[in-house]
Amino acid sequence: MSTPAETPGSAVAVFTAPGEHADRVRMRRAHALAARTLGVTVRGREVWRWQGRTLSRRAADRWLRVVSAPQDKRGVKLWEGTVLADTLVPRSVPWPCGDGARHLTV
Repeated sequence: MSTPAETPGSAVAVFTAPGEHADRVRMRRAHALAARTLGVTVRGREVWRWQGRTLSRRAADRWLRVVSAPQDKRGVKLWEGTVLADTLVPRSVPWPCGDGARHLTV
């Protein structure tokens, strides 16, 4: 379950959906497009992370995460934590294995 958390000294909740309706719609559309592109059906609840910049849901037997980036940050590595964790977390720890990253501009 997503739990609202605040960064020290800030009133910005980091594990919530974006505050702007248009941003939530854009992210949901991007997630749906990614699912269609990959040929998977998403189900279950939405999981919003890092200041509404990532949206994840279960997709078939996997986990589909969409990361949003402002136009001026396209092509810049925004987040490698999931990929890095997949290489560092021992296989004895229950963890969804990474299945690669695909970049899609919408």
